Amino acid sequence: MGFRKTIWLLVGLLFSAPTQITPLEQQCQAQQSACLDDSFVLQCNIPELRGRKAMYVSWKKQDRKLVEYSRGERGSKTSGWTGYRLNPGRFGLGDISLSISKVNDSDAGSYQYNVETDKGRYQGNIELHVCMNLVVECKQRHTAEEKGNAIITCQTGNLCGEKLINVTWTKDNMILAEYYMQDMQWLVSESLRFRLPGDFFRDGNVSLLISNVQEEDQGTYRYSVGTADAYTQGEVKLEVYFKVSYLWWLLILMMVTVLVLGIIIRKACKKIEKSLITNQMERLAELSGE
Repeated sequence: MGFRKTIWLLVGLLFSAPTQITPLEQQCQAQQSACLDDSFVLQCNIPELRGRKAMYVSWKKQDRKLVEYSRGERGSKTSGWTGYRLNPGRFGLGDISLSISKVNDSDAGSYQYNVETDKGRYQGNIELHVCMNLVVECKQRHTAEEKGNAIITCQTGNLCGEKLINVTWTKDNMILAEYYMQDMQWLVSESLRFRLPGDFFRDGNVSLLISNVQEEDQGTYRYSVGTADAYTQGEVKLEVYFKVSYLWWLLILMMVTVLVLGIIIRKACKKIEKSLITNQMERLAELSGE
């Protein structure tokens, strides 16, 4: 009797044992990055699911279940929070990716997936890093005085904790100034009259400083700015105008004065000439009358 009880106890324990859990973090990229306000798919593919029917799939973040799928005798059912979506049609391909309609700051963090099939249970974690869409704001047209100093002012938006690792300015396909971070050290390459702010882009300042502006400095300048997870580029136009010195002003004043005096003298000469002709005609008229 004791032997039979032992056998039934072992059988009961066998059938009541929890489903085997197989961690498969290595099947999905453990760390992924999304840009703020973008639509994003948290990629996760489990080859062991291919050709099998998923009985249950769920995603959660910090113990909050975002979305889940379940298959039962009455069919399948999907539910979850607005903005998060699964694609059950791809489960048979091993794809259990989570779609996020619009990424915001709160989406950053650790996500846990859970999949159950008739063969076992699969679990894993993915870390999502949220970065901003890198934006650089510049005044599209700048003016500078020849021989003077100029600043092409450009500013990045809020970097959300990100750090710039590369800033490059070029003109006519030539690098004027470049800052690049490598092994936590800034590598700097600058032309003679071109440089970037000395505070290393504090508060997102990526302006280009030009000293002793020359006529050939006029034209289109292109910038490229990057962080570890984002990159952007654009262009700005610079117009150079020429400063007229005091000597030039004096020369112009003299030319205007000579021109005015010439006009006055010419008018005076014409007036005198006209007066002389009138007098001669009157004299001739008097002589003919006698």
